[in-house]
Amino acid sequence: MGDVLGSEIPKGKEVDWYAGGAGVSETITVSAGQVTAGIELTKTAEYCSVVGKVNGAVAAFRECNGDNTTDATEASGATHVTYAGITAGDVVILDYVTSEDLALFQVAASQDASCSSSGSTLSAAVNGQANKVTSSGTVSNTATMDELHYNQHLVGACLGDRIAGSPSTGKEKWTNKYHGMKKIGALIGIRRDEDGTPTYKWFLVGATANTVDSEFPTEDHYKRSMSFDVDYFTEAKLA
Repeated sequence: MGDVLGSEIPKGKEVDWYAGGAGVSETITVSAGQVTAGIELTKTAEYCSVVGKVNGAVAAFRECNGDNTTDATEASGATHVTYAGITAGDVVILDYVTSEDLALFQVAASQDASCSSSGSTLSAAVNGQANKVTSSGTVSNTATMDELHYNQHLVGACLGDRIAGSPSTGKEKWTNKYHGMKKIGALIGIRRDEDGTPTYKWFLVGATANTVDSEFPTEDHYKRSMSFDVDYFTEAKLA
């Protein structure tokens, strides 16, 4: 392995963040036809978002478009998947993000984004033993994102209602009078090279907002801070 270059490491100004879409989970028993043509997804998946298991083991899925002969791209998304050793009768679990029914939107004026996973540890004393018995429990995932007070799209997706056309055409309001926190299908970060080709992607899937804070400082930009409980994270290194 050679030296690590600064240009290889993602930086905030190089990453665009998007929100929306929906998380999908499906279970398939592979047929003979799917061995030949690939497994067709119920929805078109966002490129790089497909993860899953084959017969209970985490597997590497090749994302395809149209059938199993053409690789998926950022523009096409994934309509099919396949994997090495695919066999009729395999039980496949697939999880992915789709924007087929609910579009993604770019998070305008986004600032810091962070994500965290924390695991619980179970421990118990045992008679006659000096050391406790310990085992790992489940993992909880959280994320936070800051956004300048630029528009109401993201806050409306997280909390309350965004009302377009009020008080008149071309204007809008937001209120949390009638509805509380909402679940966003995914928060997606995309790093692109100078040609616009994705080189790294992050998926924070199933983001349920739990706090939305607004800050109104005297000598800084007004901003909102959102925190989320997240179902799971996926990241893809593409270059």
